[in-house]
Amino acid sequence: MDKKSNSIIDFEKQINILRKRASEIEVSGDNCKQVQNKYNKVLDEIEDRIDKRRINLIKAYKKVKVEKNARKQIEERVQMVEDIAQDFNNILGSIILNVELAIDDAFENDEIKYSLNQVIKASNRAKYLIDQILSVNNNS
Repeated sequence: MDKKSNSIIDFEKQINILRKRASEIEVSGDNCKQVQNKYNKVLDEIEDRIDKRRINLIKAYKKVKVEKNARKQIEERVQMVEDIAQDFNNILGSIILNVELAIDDAFENDEIKYSLNQVIKASNRAKYLIDQILSVNNNS
């Protein structure tokens, strides 16, 4: 149990102790009756305060729980974006490597070399964008 639950239980224990003591008081005469009525009134006020505090604690607990769940969902989405970005980065690395090998095999055909160089440029731009996505996620 958390501290808040324990404090509510402690209050309830104290109320039960006060009730027990109030019932043990012998009522003899009007003075004692007035004292017991005042005591019961104070006891009722304490119970009301405890009920209000309990309601506020429950509301606060629910709010924290909702915020925690929202934070967890955001963290899961950030992790998913990072995983996708890293996988995409690995794919781009493979594409660039194979295109560079193809350029070496293209010999003197300038048109093929030009086209393959365009693939490398586009892949490098994509890698740059992935690096930006990863840096944004690492900063959040």
